[in-house]
Amino acid sequence: MGTVIGTALSGILLHYFPWPITFYFYGVCGVIWCLLWQLLCYSKPSQHPFITDREHKYISESIKPDKTVRRVPVRAILTSPAVWALMIGQVGHDWSFFTMITDLPSYMSRVLHFSIRANGLLSALPYLVMWICSNLFAVLADWIIAKKWMPILRVRQIGTLVGE
Repeated sequence: MGTVIGTALSGILLHYFPWPITFYFYGVCGVIWCLLWQLLCYSKPSQHPFITDREHKYISESIKPDKTVRRVPVRAILTSPAVWALMIGQVGHDWSFFTMITDLPSYMSRVLHFSIRANGLLSALPYLVMWICSNLFAVLADWIIAKKWMPILRVRQIGTLVGE
């Protein structure tokens, strides 16, 4: 949703203001987010100033930290065909995603001659469709698993294949 909102909002900002406004706007948003994070997020429930005793007790009793030290199986991870398949799929996804996110607005402007405002809104549409489809297919996957039509691993494999 960040890509959808950011792309659409950038087009609207650029329609009314000079182009540097987008950098200032998102920079200010980042600073505000950082300040809110520093004020509202804490490493431990015991450090949080707004937590009630009941919440702290519930969290403390529900989450038992695992104190066992385990070695990370680096060799097994790096030689796993599943890990390599996921990495290759992710690179393909990222390549197409970042190509589209950087080149689609230029194409819409230079070739299709859309205004900057329409460009921002229309460039956001593919990401909105991706978001909607992701949620619909997640519900579908959960339904297939609940009906026991396929094992969880197979549903995940198909979802990864189709999603990439």
